[in-house]
Amino acid sequence: MKALILINPQIDFTAGGALEITGATELLQAVAEQSKYFEKIVCVKEWHPADHICFAANHPWRYPGQEITFHGKQIKLMLTHCVQDQFGAMVHPTCKSLNFDIELELGSDQFQESDQNISTIFQKELAPFFMEHTIKEVKTVGLVHNEIDKYLGELLSNFFPKINLLTPEVLKYLHPTKK
Repeated sequence: MKALILINPQIDFTAGGALEITGATELLQAVAEQSKYFEKIVCVKEWHPADHICFAANHPWRYPGQEITFHGKQIKLMLTHCVQDQFGAMVHPTCKSLNFDIELELGSDQFQESDQNISTIFQKELAPFFMEHTIKEVKTVGLVHNEIDKYLGELLSNFFPKINLLTPEVLKYLHPTKK
């Protein structure tokens, strides 16, 4: 069985969102078109509480991009994004046709950055899901090329040596649509 892991397909990362990524909407459209070639689809999304430690707005006189030390740990502050149950945290409408088999939430702990709980989520939720469904091949698509993509890729490569991070260009040629 083949699985597709879609990372951060949320409104805040698309056109007009808090952390807009150029081309994100087009990438999600390509993913939606190509999703029929995968038996299982996994959604990994950021899901922060409003008072999350990484939001600059929660630190008086601080701004996005600034690094601070909080309880002995260096943190790079960000714009508020993907706040639980808010519009920007919702999965982009382009992905409504995708029936996610499992949705995983990162960054839901106020004092933990998104990339810190990937290992726990992988061990407790994703690995058992892959074993239960005998997943043999995995492709990942991430809107935000950051530590989440990198760390998840490293974890997955232990199980799937031929894991691929798909880009819009790769998706176009993966399964070309007939005209």
